[in-house]
Amino acid sequence: MFINGQNMIKNIKKSQISVCLFFLLFLVVGLCVFKDYGIPLDGTTQRNLNGIINVKYILGIDDALLTSIERYHGAAFEVFLVGMEKLLRLTDSRHIYLLRHLMIFLLYYTGVFFFFLICKKRFQSWGIALFGTLLFILSPRIFANAFYNSKDIPFLAIFIISVYTLLQYLDRKTFQRAVIHAFMCGLLIDTRILGMFITAMTFFFVGIDLFLAYRSKKFNTAKTAATLLVFTVFLIVFIIMFWPILWDGPAYHFIQSFIQMIKYTPWIGSVFYFGSKIKGTNLPWHYAPVWMILTTPIMYTAAFFGGTVLCVKSILKSMVSALKNTRARYDLIFFLWFYTPLLSVIFLRSVLYDGWRHLFFIYPALIIISLHAYRYLFVFIEKFKAKNIRFYRLGICCMGVFILLSLIHTSAFMVKYHPHQNVYFNEIALLNMEKIRDNFELDYWGLSCRKGLEFLLDYDKSPEITVMCTDKHGRNNRLIMDEKQRRRLNIVRQRASIVIIHTKSLEELIKKNPDILVYRYNEKSLIAYSVVDEELGKKLKKCYTKEKDLFLIDRLINESIKINKATYFITTYRWYKREYDYELIHSIKIGNATILDIFKMK
Repeated sequence: MFINGQNMIKNIKKSQISVCLFFLLFLVVGLCVFKDYGIPLDGTTQRNLNGIINVKYILGIDDALLTSIERYHGAAFEVFLVGMEKLLRLTDSRHIYLLRHLMIFLLYYTGVFFFFLICKKRFQSWGIALFGTLLFILSPRIFANAFYNSKDIPFLAIFIISVYTLLQYLDRKTFQRAVIHAFMCGLLIDTRILGMFITAMTFFFVGIDLFLAYRSKKFNTAKTAATLLVFTVFLIVFIIMFWPILWDGPAYHFIQSFIQMIKYTPWIGSVFYFGSKIKGTNLPWHYAPVWMILTTPIMYTAAFFGGTVLCVKSILKSMVSALKNTRARYDLIFFLWFYTPLLSVIFLRSVLYDGWRHLFFIYPALIIISLHAYRYLFVFIEKFKAKNIRFYRLGICCMGVFILLSLIHTSAFMVKYHPHQNVYFNEIALLNMEKIRDNFELDYWGLSCRKGLEFLLDYDKSPEITVMCTDKHGRNNRLIMDEKQRRRLNIVRQRASIVIIHTKSLEELIKKNPDILVYRYNEKSLIAYSVVDEELGKKLKKCYTKEKDLFLIDRLINESIKINKATYFITTYRWYKREYDYELIHSIKIGNATILDIFKMK
């Protein structure tokens, strides 16, 4: 008895040490690499139109939030980020964005730890939980996003924590657990309203418990009902507390944000999918599933499909127990976690763009479900240990080698192409990345532009370097350079644009100058892709009479002149996939596909 007790203590210490070392190593890796990533296309927009604007509203500086196009985007984490930079009195853009990178990673790190706790709770094994956590970390796209994506990664991390608090609350319905779960659900909803899904699951499973308890008359339903009431009250309080736009009218703005979630009307752009430009409002049903399969390691996907079969079998075999407080219930929760949002997006035809990043939060469920397949395979092989030791050893060896090779391949990609893990495609796709580039978006957020600018700063020692970049990639990534480097970089966009009303005279002028001027009706913007010279500028001004319009045209002329002054041109080939007729001086490649090129224009 004493010896068994000692062995148990040794095993507990071994597991605790292993887990501590694992998460310590993970933390060290994160702290070493968080400075390496660039600023995404939406990075400055998130800070300005979601963070700063909410902070100003909270402090009573102005009420621009009430009319902002971003007003219904959950602001909880962005307010925290801006609050941190103000608390630390940061004014330098490099320090501000490095802080953002660090805070996003630390929240992701916290989410990963709670993911480990969920796995341990379900499988009652720290080994399986640690293995699942390793698979989760070795998911290249999510790993890269965990350092700069202040929208999808916070939602992913808080969603994981909310699932854990849900499981805890369902296990033991106390007032304390109800309040903690309400806090996490409120925070989740105030990050993205889709977090209502966890609240719905809470009411569903607690409702089932109340119904079953009432029928059996074995338990006191009054306390369970009381904890649910406490959960509801505190949930409402926390939702309003962490979402400033609701302070102006909780019910109205909450309903509007829910409507916007279903049909994201403010976004009228397009995506590049299977070689075609498709509007975000008209995506085929398979857009999200295809993106998920292509950008998830093959071993994970195969195990997930196997795990799904086992999970469904387990739920159907014990449907009644799946509605009670058992592991089968956990499996049902994980199953709903993955499939409900995915099927909702497909059937409601919700607007998606930039791959499947909006669905990152269902990925942990994919890993948990896949663990069923790994465990089943191990248990199946284990049966032969006493019957046929050779077959057992062969089976364990084959399984270990297969898993190890997959993890080594994924890890090698993450190390070799650091910090461009966001452009990861699975093992089959990587065999011909050039074909993938011709059919799908790669570095759509322009993060590789940071490495491109760093190359130019080292390549050209001039006191000022004028660089033309596609979209806002150059201007954004310039912000993460140190002050001395920023002073040397003069960034101009590949095009100059103004928002202006379309007129018949403007239309005629565009027809005569198609290589210079383009009008986008959906954005109401006039775009100049080349220099608007003095003569064309005069003709353009004749199309308008208002002082405001003439001022905008002058700005368009000045901006367009800068285009031809650029010495270098950086492109990420998001839309234009063909080569440019300039002198190529540097490329960044993933496999055989170029994700960024730098050309010398003069």
